[in-house]
Amino acid sequence: APVRLGLSGVRALGTDAAERIVAERDADGPFKDIEDFARRTELPLAVLEALATAGAMDCFGLGRRETLWAVGAAAGSRRGHLPGTVPGTAAPPLPGLTAEERTLGELWAGQHAATHPMLLVRERLAAAGVTAAADLPALRNGHPVRIAGLVTHRQRPPTAHGVCFLGLEDHSGLMNVIVPAKIWAAQPRRVKEAGALIIYGTMESEDGSINVLAGRLTRLTVAATDRSRSFR
Repeated sequence: APVRLGLSGVRALGTDAAERIVAERDADGPFKDIEDFARRTELPLAVLEALATAGAMDCFGLGRRETLWAVGAAAGSRRGHLPGTVPGTAAPPLPGLTAEERTLGELWAGQHAATHPMLLVRERLAAAGVTAAADLPALRNGHPVRIAGLVTHRQRPPTAHGVCFLGLEDHSGLMNVIVPAKIWAAQPRRVKEAGALIIYGTMESEDGSINVLAGRLTRLTVAATDRSRSFR
């Protein structure tokens, strides 16, 4: 069941194809290589590419680029074809993926990633004086602060008189942000709807409750900020 659930989350795969993969493995044993996988499952190229990009084929011992090369060649292999006869599955030397390319690919293919996207920009943000969520408790009440993260939610309750409550997430945790009505109203739409933000504000720390009172919001470009927030 866990294998089926994990596979069914891959782009374009679906439950039926996931069931087919598990059934093939259970019936004839583990897949020997990418060609064997393609031949026995008979999945279309788009699905094989999504599986490779999501990291589901890392078990075959190739890099992600080499795996994508191999599935392109092996996609036409079907039952009845003689194993080991598909040409072009061996890739030439290819550069490895950068951390950002790997994360973007995983999010595109499976809506999850081994690396939190905020880690890809953490060094740049730290150099700009941005405080991580995990470090906020060490700051005193009223201390000026800069934070940044993926926007997890926006709430403007009718009883809040225009105040907007934001949830931000970075690689180390979650942050609560209070945006006064005047500040929120002054923001352009592209900032209000941004998937990630830098917040310039003031610490509000009392009785263990930590909030940041926003004074200025800036849009932040981070890999795949319009996608899932599921990170391992």
